[in-house]
Amino acid sequence: MRDRIKFTASRKAPLATWLATFLALAWSAWAPNRVLIAAPQASLQAVTDRLTYNVGDSVRLKVISEQQSLQTQQHCLFTVRFAGEEKPVASGSVFGCGAGSSPDYHLLWKAPLDARAGRYEVDMRVQDPRSQRVIQEMPRICSFVVHRQVIQIVSAEVAEPYYSSGDTIACRVKIANLSGQTLSGLRLEFSLRYWPWIAQQRTRVGTDIENLQSGIILKPHQIGRAHV
Repeated sequence: MRDRIKFTASRKAPLATWLATFLALAWSAWAPNRVLIAAPQASLQAVTDRLTYNVGDSVRLKVISEQQSLQTQQHCLFTVRFAGEEKPVASGSVFGCGAGSSPDYHLLWKAPLDARAGRYEVDMRVQDPRSQRVIQEMPRICSFVVHRQVIQIVSAEVAEPYYSSGDTIACRVKIANLSGQTLSGLRLEFSLRYWPWIAQQRTRVGTDIENLQSGIILKPHQIGRAHV
């Protein structure tokens, strides 16, 4: 036989008295079987303006909130690490996030000329700007790659848009020294295009090379020109 709870109250007792008793009994039966979960904090993301950077480039970053706008102003502190290592290569960058924050990209780190090539990870810590209380730790919130490119082919142009068999093709090439030191003994060459993963063409890779110019010397950040 099911248990029944019977409420009796004097006619003179106010309605609020037995209503409070009912709510107390209902809470005692419900609470032990429930887990209260606090509302999650606003989810934040961070993205860099590019996926890969050459040494000497500036890495810029933007903080994105999944909500339209956080209600309070917060500080986001960033640390840059080489992937797989704990020691930071850069730290101390602070961006505002939340109400009134700029949605633009901000300077995170300028990769030095001697930076290691590879993947770098970014850790973010969200703090209250007044009390400095840590609100949220977000390790490895994003990553980027640093590469080391010394020479860049700026452009390659030919004199005419159409040629017939046997015509001589004049070519003009611009190359740039992206390093901070003088480069000498450079050679500019062209070859027919082959696909090394096709068996019939694999043996032709590295053949039919046409040497355009040899002994090129480029000073730091100089753009050189070759005419053939």
